[in-house]
Amino acid sequence: MTRLEEIVSKNRNFFDSHEPPEGHFDRFKKRLPSVDASRVWELIAAVLVGATLILLSIGYYWNDEIKPSNLSNLSPEIQETLLYYHIQNEAMLEKIQEMEVEHNSSMKKIHEDLKSYDEDYRHLLKDLKSYPDDPRVINAIIENHRAKVEMLGFIVKQMNQMNV
Repeated sequence: MTRLEEIVSKNRNFFDSHEPPEGHFDRFKKRLPSVDASRVWELIAAVLVGATLILLSIGYYWNDEIKPSNLSNLSPEIQETLLYYHIQNEAMLEKIQEMEVEHNSSMKKIHEDLKSYDEDYRHLLKDLKSYPDDPRVINAIIENHRAKVEMLGFIVKQMNQMNV
């Protein structure tokens, strides 16, 4: 035991004998700020907005890996080619989404095929990190984009023929 602990334990009766004056706790509670119900809702809303922003930024980060902007170490010509295919993919996807309401039954298969292309692309990006100078990997990435554009173009053509 330290010297201070000894003094406190020997004089315990002295320290325990003093009680606060009558009404002390009531006066103390009155001085505490009251919690307003609207303030609680404001805090809950702020937490929800913050959580939503965090989740959106996480989602953006995860989806960012399939964009051609991550391929900055490639030559400008290859980047331009990938950007062209990426823009074509986005345009075709927009057309398909516009027609999605009319052809709801086929959309499940289309989404599965798109997931397959995106998964292959993610694997190719991992290969590119491992072998950054391998032309076979770069060609496979370009071929993946080209094949996706062809598939989407075929889907748009088929959907347009169904509408005629």
